[in-house]
Amino acid sequence: MIHYYATPKLIKSFNQSLAEKEEAIPSFPDMLLMMQEQGLLMTDPDPAPPLDGRMSKEEFMDAYDSIPFMLDQQLDSFSRERESNDRALFPPDKDILCVQQLHYNVHYSQTLHNVYAFTYIYKGSCSYSFNRQTLHLKQGDLFIATPGFSHQIYTVPGTFALVVMFNSAVFNILFNDFLTVNSPLSEFFRQAVARKEIGNYCVIAGDADDEELRFYLQSMVCECFSDSAYANTNATSLLKLFLSRACIKYPDRLTIYKREFSGERANSKEILRYIRSNYQDITLAQLAEHFHYNRTYISRFIHQHYGKTLIELINDLKIEHAREYLLKTSLRISDISGLVGFESYDHFCRTFKKYTGMTPGKYRSSAAK
Repeated sequence: MIHYYATPKLIKSFNQSLAEKEEAIPSFPDMLLMMQEQGLLMTDPDPAPPLDGRMSKEEFMDAYDSIPFMLDQQLDSFSRERESNDRALFPPDKDILCVQQLHYNVHYSQTLHNVYAFTYIYKGSCSYSFNRQTLHLKQGDLFIATPGFSHQIYTVPGTFALVVMFNSAVFNILFNDFLTVNSPLSEFFRQAVARKEIGNYCVIAGDADDEELRFYLQSMVCECFSDSAYANTNATSLLKLFLSRACIKYPDRLTIYKREFSGERANSKEILRYIRSNYQDITLAQLAEHFHYNRTYISRFIHQHYGKTLIELINDLKIEHAREYLLKTSLRISDISGLVGFESYDHFCRTFKKYTGMTPGKYRSSAAK
């Protein structure tokens, strides 16, 4: 059986070549399939370079970019319909997953119902799109999301951002002592554990060159890639240390965002607010689950109150946001397509023309006159 591998460096190079040709950057699944078809994926990768928490920033980034990771599971899941399984994200015997947000891609984040995630901007900057707004993060910032948070992330070229994920069960068992501390971040997590506030996020604005946090983060990543019998325990301990030190060092730089709705049965305004907050990737099944209705009822409810189907409402929102991006930013049209939730650039163009009577390019040029 042939196994396929890639390194972050290989994927970045492929994306850069597309960008230089001014071709549309595909979604991550489509990109991997394209690379497989063109014979660009590796079947016999070089050994992974060593990682060390004491490495300099440049040494660590270079080493991480050269680590090969197997793509068999990803390629297989793209070719067949599969039920969402948050636990399937994690490697065997690992409770923490570290991945890098890759350059040139608009990254989609599914609504993970059982996973906490934080993104540390190691170098550069990136933007999060959610709830009809965009949040810009700079080097040294820490973004923490609770289960159920739906968003998209756009990483500018040259950025090195690490995403660390861990599930609710692990958090509840291993972070009990963290929750007893009287701090804004601990309260943020306590509310998430109690399921009183789902799908929120907070941001800690850290210093751009915080060597202490960088050491803890690099050491944690090393343990995540280690086969040592104590690697998983070490990674969890380092994660707790990283978060607690960030909270201690920047107590006045933490901003907590809270949704204005809950998962209780809701009226038409709350349902519409939820759709607006999650329009990029929401499905009828997710909407029904969130408000504890069955799919048939929620479908009839939407049509009765808004006179449209859920798909029509979603497309209205996607085109509305696409217009704003076209008029107010200089982002490429292919990137805008991803930011508003279209996995296919061609589908975006067809839908945009159907709703506006013109292509995205013509809409932008006509508005500039």
